[in-house]
Amino acid sequence: MVSLHYPMTYGHRHAWAVLAVIGAAGVLIRRFFVLRQSGRSAPVLPAVAVLLLLGLTVALAPGRESSPAGAATGETGDFVRVQAIMRQRCVACHAERPTQPGFAQAPGGVLLDTPDRIRTAAPRIHQAAVVARTMPIANLTGITESERATLAAWVRNGARGD
Repeated sequence: MVSLHYPMTYGHRHAWAVLAVIGAAGVLIRRFFVLRQSGRSAPVLPAVAVLLLLGLTVALAPGRESSPAGAATGETGDFVRVQAIMRQRCVACHAERPTQPGFAQAPGGVLLDTPDRIRTAAPRIHQAAVVARTMPIANLTGITESERATLAAWVRNGARGD
């Protein structure tokens, strides 16, 4: 159920720990219901589960991740370079007519084939390619850390298209 609906979980650099916390919360909640069915009560179990999940939510909140590699190297993230990255790494899937086999339409309806569309999608690009690191899917097109840092710098500098 976690799968593609919540990329901040499986795209996190500590995805194994995220899964462990979700699993532990599930075990605690299940144990509570098993005990309740047998006539006993342990309200501390769901309380601990809720605390675990709240802590996980805070830990996964955007903006808590460390800077991507290269973000402090002084890269300007100029729009010409951003457009080149989009053409090379993203447009095969995120175009009106995707050329990537298996895609009849752009995933999530996100189109990145014009400068205006790239600027409009800047927050989504940042979240998916820099923060969650779930795009490109399975890094199918081989985006590099340097390219991710360029995208991060571009967004940090206002995602301008000049």
